[in-house]
Amino acid sequence: MKYANTVINNGVEVVLVTLPLEMVPAFDPGQPPPQAYAVADEVQPGWIKQSDGTFRAPTPADLPAQPVPQRVTAYQAKAALMDAGYYNQIEDFVASAACPPRVGLAWREALHFERNDDKIYLIARNGLHIPEAELETWLDNMFIKAKAIT
Repeated sequence: MKYANTVINNGVEVVLVTLPLEMVPAFDPGQPPPQAYAVADEVQPGWIKQSDGTFRAPTPADLPAQPVPQRVTAYQAKAALMDAGYYNQIEDFVASAACPPRVGLAWREALHFERNDDKIYLIARNGLHIPEAELETWLDNMFIKAKAIT
């Protein structure tokens, strides 16, 4: 058994620190102070206290959602698209007669891309054939990936 001290973060009780139980001689498991527990040896900092009093490792669903950047540099956007395997498709679309001239100009000349720009939607829809039902999520994910590129 170990000693665990927790904090409440966004309404969720999370293990802050664990120590061998013998390092906290004044700890009485029968009458613990608030947010102090005797826990199983496998419990680690970051684990979440469940409603039944047990602790579990966090899952991806427990992590806060990443904010979607509203603007990325052209380099970041194009590198993210290249990493995902979409770059050449877009280049082919932009070079085709199906691409409106201003969309092609924006693709080639823009210094930044804005998340809600109609030209971005047009490229994703018509150049990559991203289904309408998946478009918002796909764009959000691409902007998040792009922002991480340095």
